[in-house]
Amino acid sequence: MASLEGGVSSKRKRGKDKERKRKAEKRNKGVQGGREGSKKRRKGMQLDGTTPNADKASNLSSKNNPTDLFEKMKARLSGGRFRWLNEQLYTTTGVQAFAQLTAEPELFQQYHEGFREQTRGWPQQPIDVVARWLNNKKKDLVVADFGCGDAKLSDCVKQKVHSLDLVATKPGVVACNMAATPLASSSIDVAVFCLALMGTDYGKFLEEANRVLRTPGYLWIAEVRSRFGEGFEEQFLENLSKMGFILQSKNMSNKMFAVYILEKKRQLLLPKRRDWPAFKPCIYKRR
Repeated sequence: MASLEGGVSSKRKRGKDKERKRKAEKRNKGVQGGREGSKKRRKGMQLDGTTPNADKASNLSSKNNPTDLFEKMKARLSGGRFRWLNEQLYTTTGVQAFAQLTAEPELFQQYHEGFREQTRGWPQQPIDVVARWLNNKKKDLVVADFGCGDAKLSDCVKQKVHSLDLVATKPGVVACNMAATPLASSSIDVAVFCLALMGTDYGKFLEEANRVLRTPGYLWIAEVRSRFGEGFEEQFLENLSKMGFILQSKNMSNKMFAVYILEKKRQLLLPKRRDWPAFKPCIYKRR
């Protein structure tokens, strides 16, 4: 009887040992599986918690976004179009530019959109400089804005402004060649050229300004500094002096453009032919 009981007890003990061993093996497998899973997860994660595949998918999605691609392409085409138009306006006469833009007025809009983009990063805009200058002058002065663009000057000064350009962009703007405006002789007090001396015959624009200016009167000029070659300024100012203008002030503090303010002291007879120094072409950065 004792032997029987001992055998049963031994069997029970072996059964319990097997059960404990089975449970231990199961626990070990679970721990090992967890470690391997953790390793796999760590391998698949970036430092920021994203997976490489997800990051690649995100970049691919960004590159293939039709809106982004269209905007980049549009900006590049717009910049290229602007540079082409800029070259055309600098290398043709006022008569030719007026004829071309009268036939294709959409080119004028494209040019000014490109111009605004190119000058957006300038620390100061010349139109703001002339507006401040005019707002410190008497209200009853009459102003002619040669090459007015979108006629911003007329919106931010207290004086009456005749806005003149090759294309009328809004009501109040007069479309004309800057060398042949419809203004009467001696009818204005200030002639403004804000980055507007474009064309191979720009001297005729200044002669037209002289015609319509009263005596005394003011000639306000802002031009891109990189357009001035060696000896340009001396000959440029000498020609204006021969027309009766005296240099009142010159401001070269802005790295992008120079400002000249001249006063018309007398009306002088002009020779039939006057040689004006050539401006350098105005080159804008590719964007």
